[in-house]
Amino acid sequence: MTSKFNQKTQMVYVGKITIGTPPQEFQVVFDTGSSELWVPSVFCPSSACSTHIRFRHLESSTFRPTQKTFSITYGSGSTKGFLAYDTVRIGDLLSTDQEFGLSMEEHGFEDLPFDGVLGLNYPDMSFITTIPIFDNLKNQGAFSEPVFAFYLGKAKGSVVMFGGVDHHYYKGELNWVPLIHAGDWSVHMDRISMKRKVIACSGGCEALVDTGTSLILGPRRLVNNIQKLIGAMPQGSEHYVSCFAVYTLPSIIFTINGINYPVPARAYIHKVNQHDLITYFSYTHITFKYRESSTYQHTTKPFEIIYGSGRIKGYLVYDTIQIGNLVSTDQPFGLSLEEYGFDGLPFDGVLGLNYPNRSIITGSSQPEETRCRVNSSMLMLGGRDKAYYKGQLNWIPLSRVGDWHINIDHISMKGKLIGCSGGCEALVDTGTSLINDPTRLVTNIQRLICAMPLGPKHYISCSTINTLPSIIFTINGINYPLPARAYILKMRRQP
Repeated sequence: MTSKFNQKTQMVYVGKITIGTPPQEFQVVFDTGSSELWVPSVFCPSSACSTHIRFRHLESSTFRPTQKTFSITYGSGSTKGFLAYDTVRIGDLLSTDQEFGLSMEEHGFEDLPFDGVLGLNYPDMSFITTIPIFDNLKNQGAFSEPVFAFYLGKAKGSVVMFGGVDHHYYKGELNWVPLIHAGDWSVHMDRISMKRKVIACSGGCEALVDTGTSLILGPRRLVNNIQKLIGAMPQGSEHYVSCFAVYTLPSIIFTINGINYPVPARAYIHKVNQHDLITYFSYTHITFKYRESSTYQHTTKPFEIIYGSGRIKGYLVYDTIQIGNLVSTDQPFGLSLEEYGFDGLPFDGVLGLNYPNRSIITGSSQPEETRCRVNSSMLMLGGRDKAYYKGQLNWIPLSRVGDWHINIDHISMKGKLIGCSGGCEALVDTGTSLINDPTRLVTNIQRLICAMPLGPKHYISCSTINTLPSIIFTINGINYPLPARAYILKMRRQP
């Protein structure tokens, strides 16, 4: 059976299925990275559900509810709900009494061009203890050959095939790649090269074949090396290249089972708009393997932290933490199970240095001295190194004991007050690179430096950075000038 599906926004492939009697149509991602089938329930109040088609179970004569619930976390979002049974159709294939999920809560799927997910991974990888639809179809004798295949093309013309491979979609012989182990779609990759030079995976590595993402995910060090080799410039969690680069950049060669698979630049670069191209490479974060730690202690205490750019949920545990030459034994910390807003960011977690009364996770710190170097920057705990400053340090009293709030006298530019004229409170926060202020004050500063709004950001010409004045923050009677090169970020090369 061959079912056509479309490439939406050049970032994801979706296809049509129906559920229920009479059939209700849904757009789903055919995902080899997961095993579950789910669509939104008509009772889902989440904003993500409101923009998608929801299953109206009362209109289906073959619907059968259960008391079982489910929760699934993906790299870009999560969903919760309950399980039910109904008839599911994919093209001319029909799976009767198929167990599937109806979401009652969704996060991270807002405005995405699909309603749900149809997982094609092995049953062992399922969060829901049920039989995936492909296995169910095989058990029901829907096809003789237990094979599915994809043909992924530009725009229209892409198909997913069940029960065999349509020879019209390829020439020559198919290359069969052995799985590392039965249970998921992981294969062994020999190496990754460019211009006949190995750039990653030099000793071989494991790779997961995942049709549910358009990104090429890898460890931070390897991804950074590839981005550097193709001249990509970082901007937040993404990397940009010049529009003209797509015609000159070399192919990246993935060698699998002794066969080279070249990926041309047009396949690993995505055109965002008329001026911007981003790469499809992104980081995978390092995860904590608690089973490998002999000092690990588990708890069932949950936690949730909401930051300005994302949020995280998980549970608290204890283990030994080392920062430089400092060791904290039995240190409580959080292990995340759900993360939102941290996709592609170049760090794995957060180490908070605020006061204990601001903590969701209670713990202690060591008063000794240690240093941690990140490139040319230095974090010092338990003391200060005079090699990193000249003259005297200026000590600023806190507004109140309990967090890092201080009083600012005023903010000025070219000898004129531009904000905080009567004094104001500020939070010293090493966890953000932004200067966050009230809208009125920020708008005034943007106007004074002639920054032009474009969406949520403001832009200026690269040629003005040498002529813009410093912004002066006066704190405790001392002026701290912030030059233009410190409050302006170069986003990308000019074409």
